[in-house]
Amino acid sequence: MSKIRHSVEVKGRGHTWSVPTYITEQTAQDWRDDGLTVHAIENTIPYWLPSWCADMTTLLEARAAANEGMQIATAHADEDIPGWSDMALEYIHSYALSHERFTGWHVTHTATLTNAVPQKSGKAWGALFQKAQRLKWIEKCGYAQDPNRNLNPCSVYRSLVYREAA
Repeated sequence: MSKIRHSVEVKGRGHTWSVPTYITEQTAQDWRDDGLTVHAIENTIPYWLPSWCADMTTLLEARAAANEGMQIATAHADEDIPGWSDMALEYIHSYALSHERFTGWHVTHTATLTNAVPQKSGKAWGALFQKAQRLKWIEKCGYAQDPNRNLNPCSVYRSLVYREAA
């Protein structure tokens, strides 16, 4: 028998905890028969997900595919304009120095409007925002609506290097 992920509810005097575990369906049924609340945890694929994603069965695979796509876009941008990713990363840093909170769209839109960084695919910027987070320049602190993507949610970043104007 194969083990699948379940959630077991454990009730104390004042709190209820949900504990994930991998158990067989027989074990889950035995625990239910013994009075425990046990739920199978199932991953479902949303109807709106593009059909080419349907075979990505795990979040890790989806994340890896997203990271690969960003890396390819960034590499392509560097092929078109040598040093583009270094310019863009430096722009993120300079933007974070002077802005306490912002979305990625604000950074990329301002870079384009001011001609500070030549315009490339938004996907090419994604890997650079991740790198800026690893460098501890910025961190995600919430979500806002992206005016460039039909008001879908986008990350809001808090600068960790912000220098208030004197």
